[in-house]
Amino acid sequence: MQNSPDPVDARPGSKHNALIALSIFVLTLALLIQTLDHPGVTIDEPYVNRDAGKSFVAFIEVALEDIARGNWDHFTSPKVIKKYFDEDYTYHPPVARTLFGITWKLFNDSLGEIKAVRLGSALLYAISIALLFLLVSECYGIVPGLTASLGLLLTPPAFGHAHLAALDSPIASMWLITAVCFVKGLHSRAWAVGFAVAAGLTMNTKVHGFAAPVPMFLWAMFYFRKEAVANIWACVLITPFVLWLSNPLYWHAPVYEIVQFLDNMLHKGTYEKIATTFMGEKYAYSPPKYYAPFMVLITTPPMILVLASLGMLWAGKYIFKRDPDKPLGGKLDVFLLFNMMTALGLTMFKNIPIYDGVRLFLPAFSFLAGLAGTGLYQFCQRFKEGKKRFTRMTGIALVSLLLSAISIIRIHPFEMSYFNLYIGGLPGAKSLDMEPTYWNDAFTLDTVKLMNEKYKGKVFSWRNGVEVTFDYYKEIGLIDDSIVQKKKGYDYYLLQYRLGWFEPKSWYYALYMAPEHSVQREGVPLLEIYKSINLVKAERPDFRTKPTKGDWTEGQNNFYKKGTLFRWERYLIVEEAGIYQFGIWTKKPVDLFIDFEKVRRMAPRYGSLPEYRIRLDKGIHAIKLESIHGGRSARPFLIGWARPDGKKEIIPREVLLPTEDEAP
Repeated sequence: MQNSPDPVDARPGSKHNALIALSIFVLTLALLIQTLDHPGVTIDEPYVNRDAGKSFVAFIEVALEDIARGNWDHFTSPKVIKKYFDEDYTYHPPVARTLFGITWKLFNDSLGEIKAVRLGSALLYAISIALLFLLVSECYGIVPGLTASLGLLLTPPAFGHAHLAALDSPIASMWLITAVCFVKGLHSRAWAVGFAVAAGLTMNTKVHGFAAPVPMFLWAMFYFRKEAVANIWACVLITPFVLWLSNPLYWHAPVYEIVQFLDNMLHKGTYEKIATTFMGEKYAYSPPKYYAPFMVLITTPPMILVLASLGMLWAGKYIFKRDPDKPLGGKLDVFLLFNMMTALGLTMFKNIPIYDGVRLFLPAFSFLAGLAGTGLYQFCQRFKEGKKRFTRMTGIALVSLLLSAISIIRIHPFEMSYFNLYIGGLPGAKSLDMEPTYWNDAFTLDTVKLMNEKYKGKVFSWRNGVEVTFDYYKEIGLIDDSIVQKKKGYDYYLLQYRLGWFEPKSWYYALYMAPEHSVQREGVPLLEIYKSINLVKAERPDFRTKPTKGDWTEGQNNFYKKGTLFRWERYLIVEEAGIYQFGIWTKKPVDLFIDFEKVRRMAPRYGSLPEYRIRLDKGIHAIKLESIHGGRSARPFLIGWARPDGKKEIIPREVLLPTEDEAP
């Protein structure tokens, strides 16, 4: 291998490189097709993206029929466009959703609906990975090219999102495709035209696309002003036409519609409130502005992150010192850095949302993977020339990719819940109160199969977000007709561990109830099924709605009035010394007393669930709850505990004894 950014064995147009790129494309697509239905159907897929795709494809069919008959006025009329491009489907641009509709139309019978709709994202992802290999390998060699492309393939967030009929993976793929076309367009008019077309389609994939060309032209102004002329003219002449043509909403009033769209996106913070948790705090709209770069640091495989950091350092160190006469390879790392920084920089605007893990800045991972390839190359330049340098480079690449593959295997199919070793994996993220999951991908077909086998005729809780996936599975016949969901009167509580959406009831189930079914990775729950409180009460005689007078169980889950206070008193049998955590589910503020001493109240978790933690010795302890806000009649409550042995439950009757006042 030559000591040059442009090695002879990897020059542009090399058939050898093209065959490797094609192999990478086939490998990526094959892996994705085999696993497309492994993650659960997420919130945005079924009733927005899928339905929009079907509607857009129906419009294309009408348009083709009209064109065949020579009737151009019908399908281009505002009335027909409005019919197929409903407001519910045009909050985002239509390109990706149209692709979902096309793959659904072509492959629904052979792959099934879930895989067919998701195939669009998989195709774009496979294309972008193959092009990333071509870009990096032509400048730095085959091994760095493989490190970049396979590094992106094995980056869990990117790989996971490529399974979904959502807009985040398509915009990441289209941004990368546009970037590759731009670089190649410096020396090819055909690729310059490709860049202009890709840029227009990227802008009509998601709002990020309007920013995508900015870092590309900025980079060209540093190093390739003359060579970028073809790209500039192509962008000026072709991109607006592609932008207009690929979005029928722009056909009659393009300037007005584009301005309205951009204004709407830039003011999302005023109307779209999606709560999320970050580092133990709940945020109503977006976490702090360092959230995006921090999340990239803790959700990228460790070795890929190390190599990418080397690439960033090298690019940053020589960004203003590069000789403009040197070839492309001496500046490609800066190009990748500019694009990555732009993808992250967009999150810094006031009204740009950054909830839901890393999906809203997913394009950053594409360029980070590219920097891993350049970082490997630059690091190995420190070694002497010859076979040893190539061997060491290959060895580092293999170790990095192998470790990344292990990360994928361990977390699959919940790649969106991946956290790297630098934060202690998913358990470490949990300990910091990060969102373990957020989009229903943990509601998998395996859970559906269990529900059909075990819960026929049962009623599940209606949960915000989860109900979308539940309804969709019901619609396509995956969930048995006898299984339903209701807001009240349910038999089982279905809990997705999206902490930002937790209410006090959710925390009570999660912390003080034992699940019947738990979907986990690395010991961290992502989705659980619990017996409902009502079902538990029906199974326990100490929860009587109308207790017998004089029976000490009367106060088991109800306060009684004593003077101006509402109280509940018992003796608690503790069989094992250790730290006990108590949680009380009630709408009234309460204080807990252990052995007649008030226990310090813990801060509630994003809600009003009072929690207390105390060390108890083995033996019998007096336990009392008091509330001064009971009004005329105190509401019922539930007190649960998490024991030192890890067991969590509503405190059982067997370890509670009556006080003298309540003894029969």
